[in-house]
Amino acid sequence: MEDSKDRIENLKMLYKQACEHHKYYLNWRQISFAGYVVAIYFLLRLFFEMFDSGKIIFSISILLIITAISILFYFIDKRIKELFGACSEVMRKIEEKILDNIDEDAMLFSTLHQKREEHSHTKILEFFYIGVTILSLLLIAIILFWYLYF
Repeated sequence: MEDSKDRIENLKMLYKQACEHHKYYLNWRQISFAGYVVAIYFLLRLFFEMFDSGKIIFSISILLIITAISILFYFIDKRIKELFGACSEVMRKIEEKILDNIDEDAMLFSTLHQKREEHSHTKILEFFYIGVTILSLLLIAIILFWYLYF
């Protein structure tokens, strides 16, 4: 009986630690996205300033930087999702071990695992990063086409 109590206490401790890591990674995800939005905002302002001044090479360079930053942040976000996803999986498994006699709706991470939505935050962020990358490359192509043929 005492061994069972120790096991449950250890699982609770692991659950608490996994929750702390989960919050940490989600916080980093928010911070990285905010940093990305700020960086893109200032780069776009610089792009329009250079473009209006007729500095096409600098304008294209800025769009290439935006493309590179978008790709970089896409992979950063993907890695952060793997990390907090691993924490979620650990917490789900612990919930199932500790709370096997409790209604499944009371288990947060088990419920979230079963109800994964098609339009999750991850998919929205991926769409955003990839969309900005495609728009930057498209804008480069339009600018180059315009200045080479007109």
